[in-house]
Amino acid sequence: MVELGLNRKGYGYRAGARVENGQARARVETRLATGNGYGSSSASATSSWSDWFVISGGTGLGTASFTSVLDGTMTSGKNGMAGYSLNIGYSTGAYCYSWYSTCGEADQNQTLFSQTSSLSGKGKSMLLQDIEGEFTFAYDKPFQLTAMLNANATNGGMADFNLGSLGNSMVLPNGASLLSSSGLYVQAVPEAETYAMMLAGLGLIGAAVARRRAMPN
Repeated sequence: MVELGLNRKGYGYRAGARVENGQARARVETRLATGNGYGSSSASATSSWSDWFVISGGTGLGTASFTSVLDGTMTSGKNGMAGYSLNIGYSTGAYCYSWYSTCGEADQNQTLFSQTSSLSGKGKSMLLQDIEGEFTFAYDKPFQLTAMLNANATNGGMADFNLGSLGNSMVLPNGASLLSSSGLYVQAVPEAETYAMMLAGLGLIGAAVARRRAMPN
């Protein structure tokens, strides 16, 4: 896991993100000092998973789906908050004009799953959720699935979320077969010049500010 942290005069944060074997995790924790003085702390962590696929065994367009599991915990303090967001999309890299499009349905970007939640006050929330998404594809044409999981918190909040793998839970039409550019989910390895490799991105942001309260004369 890639991690980033800072602690300053009681104000601090820690952010971590990981992508491994198609699974994503994002975790943040912030601290808020008590007593004299005032300040703030915030943190954000994003795990971005992406892979290219090709489905064969048919002609024209088809419909496939995936299932996964999202689980995590959020806690917030009196003056803080915590939240998460998950966005999963389908794309092919095709350029489709908004006013005149020569693209078919399977060429256009598709939003497969989008969910955001936040928590404030002295609360705690635990999540264990099955998620599903469906998309239209063209046989024998590469497409990309991308999942972006973000956790964020401020002023004493904490968020820790995990997303299970998408690629090894796909439901395909009868007689269809799946190839993955990363090789994580299939035995066959596509030609390197034809399919892009798996991408994994990790983003971390944190801030902690402490100021001494001015004393009256």
